[in-house]
Amino acid sequence: MFWLVYVTHIYEKRIEFKNDDKYQKLDKLFVSINIIMIAFFLIIEFQNLRKQGLQYFRSFWSMLDISSFGLNIALIVCDLKHIDPDYVRPIAAVTVLMMWCKLFYYLKLFRQTAPLVRMIMQIVSDMKTFSFVFAISVISFGNCFYILSRI
Repeated sequence: MFWLVYVTHIYEKRIEFKNDDKYQKLDKLFVSINIIMIAFFLIIEFQNLRKQGLQYFRSFWSMLDISSFGLNIALIVCDLKHIDPDYVRPIAAVTVLMMWCKLFYYLKLFRQTAPLVRMIMQIVSDMKTFSFVFAISVISFGNCFYILSRI
């Protein structure tokens, strides 16, 4: 949750109020907390990787963890290097989406929400073929309209 608050509010306020020392300090505090939390969870993930070996990479949740850690670290590095926010916001959007998706993993722990999470995962899995065909049709029409818009 610290990550979501940081990316959604603190990072944007630090950019908006560049000269306000309060937001600069708050940004550093949240970055520090997030680095500690990322390090903690990375240790847990490396322990799981050692235990499971290559089987670790067959889990959707493990791949989500690895990619979210990588993007979270990239976002923190971009923040610390003060890279232009227009380049950083797309990374931030993807990391926030991944963190919300990771919430589903933790919802599997509760008796009331576990069946719902399983159902959503099954529906998404069943829609793979449809999504592929739908994506091709959207891309084809998008390509057509792109060519028409250049007239």
